[in-house]
Amino acid sequence: MRRWDFDSTTSAKDGDCKLENEAPIADASLREQLCDESFLLPTGVPGVFGYGRPMVLALAAVRQAIVDAWGEPTMTVTEFPAVMSRATLTQAGYVASFPHLVGSIRALPAGAGEPEADGEAWEKALAATDYVLAPASCYPVYPLHSGKLPAAGALVQVTGNCFRHEPSEDPDRLVSFRQLEFVRIADRDQTTSWFEQGREKMRQIGVGLGFQATVDSASDPFFGPARRILSAMQKNDGSKFELLTRVGKRDDVAVASANSHLTHLTRKFGIHTADGEEATSACVAFGLERLVFALVTQHGTDLRDWPAGLGAANTAGTGRP
Repeated sequence: MRRWDFDSTTSAKDGDCKLENEAPIADASLREQLCDESFLLPTGVPGVFGYGRPMVLALAAVRQAIVDAWGEPTMTVTEFPAVMSRATLTQAGYVASFPHLVGSIRALPAGAGEPEADGEAWEKALAATDYVLAPASCYPVYPLHSGKLPAAGALVQVTGNCFRHEPSEDPDRLVSFRQLEFVRIADRDQTTSWFEQGREKMRQIGVGLGFQATVDSASDPFFGPARRILSAMQKNDGSKFELLTRVGKRDDVAVASANSHLTHLTRKFGIHTADGEEATSACVAFGLERLVFALVTQHGTDLRDWPAGLGAANTAGTGRP
C-alpha cells in the first residue's frame, strides 16, 4: 500500500514521500529530497509525478536556456501532446523495435453496450484505438515532411510530453516526462554535418548548465533476441551519443542524446531532397526532468544557487507556495 500525506502548502514533509513496504531503489534519497522541496508531487504510481512550483520554474528555465544556447533562429517551432497516431508510430518502426516501452490507448468501442460496474468487466470490454502515447517528441514531425524538402532541408524544434513503460521508483527513470528535441532532415552531407555539430553543442550546453559531464557512444534498449547485436552495431557505427552526468548517486545518467537515423525514418515516410534523392535525418534530444534532477544534485534545490545562464530561475528561490 502507498500512503502520501500533504500539508496545506502541498509540500511533502517528514518522509511523506516514502512508500510503505517498498522494494529497495537505487536512490531513495534524491526522490525524498525532490519531494520534500516540492519539486515532485507523488501520484501513487511509479514513475509518474505532479510538479510543484519550483519544478515548473526549473523546467521552463532549463528549456529556455537550451533553446537560447542552440542558436538556430530559423527553426520551425512545434509542440505535440502526449497522444499520437498509432499508425505513425508503427510506420516509424518503433513498435517492432521497442514493443516493451509502448503505451497503447484502449477505450470502449463505439456502440458497445454498457459494461458491468466491476473493473474486470470494464477492462475486458475495452478495445485498441487509433491512439498511442508518444515515446519521443519527434515522431509526429516526420510525416509532416513527406515528399520533397526545400533545398535547405528542414530544421524543427519540438517539445512534447512522452511516455515509456519503464516503471521505477527512481526519479531518473520516469514513465511520463518532457522532451525538447532539435530535428534535422536534409541530404546526407547536410545531416551528417549537423549531427556532428549537434553532438558538440550538446556537450557545450551541458557545460553551460554547470555540469561535470562527458559524451559517450550509446545504444537504444532494443527488444528481442537480436538486441545485443543491434546495440553493438549502433555503438560501433557512431549513430548515437549520450551526454552523461551525475544525478543522485549515479555518475553516468544520460540527460541528452544525439541520434543519426540516416534513411531509417525518411525512407519510411517518403521524404526526399529537393533533387529527388532520399533524405536523411538526425536529432538531438534533451530530457528536461533529468536535467533538472542533475542541477538539483550538483547545485542544490535553491534555484538562486544555479548557474547564472538559467535566467529567471535564479531569482525564484525554491518557489515554495
